[in-house]
Amino acid sequence: MRLTEEQKRKVEENHDLIYWYMRRHNLDFDEYYDACAMGLCRAAASYDPSKGIAFSTLAYKCMSNEVVRYWRYVNRPMRNTMYEAFSLQAPFRKCPDERNLSRMEMYQCPGDGGRSPDDRVFAKEFISSLPDKERIVIEMRLYGFQQNEISDVIGCSRQNVSQIMKKIGRRYMEGV
Repeated sequence: MRLTEEQKRKVEENHDLIYWYMRRHNLDFDEYYDACAMGLCRAAASYDPSKGIAFSTLAYKCMSNEVVRYWRYVNRPMRNTMYEAFSLQAPFRKCPDERNLSRMEMYQCPGDGGRSPDDRVFAKEFISSLPDKERIVIEMRLYGFQQNEISDVIGCSRQNVSQIMKKIGRRYMEGV
């Protein structure tokens, strides 16, 4: 983002807003300073005094947006490979009775929702039978992509991605 000289001066004059915002929200200075500084720069770039909004109000909102964006990025689910190789005998998770279970034993564990290997096969067949757009949406979501990232790839709104996922879920539940 390129700032004009006037915008740079606005950022320099209001630099203390960053510290005020971070103290007010008990944010770690080392972790969130960059996000807040970026928010202040965005505020300076978009500030229009003719709208009658104080710069500090706009800066507060922009810093909040940047902190949320940063927090979502840091806490996003990590991408995983859906079809990775694994051993059925290797320890997988603990059952409520504190035993280590293999993936094979997991299917007999009480409280796992009654999943069976047949359910997994049905899910893979179901996904492969979906139209291209719906299949791309569900596969990207299974790989850990967020709805806004999926919407950028397939060229629609995030709300449309949400509707597509709900439609897929209803269709899947009808087939189960």
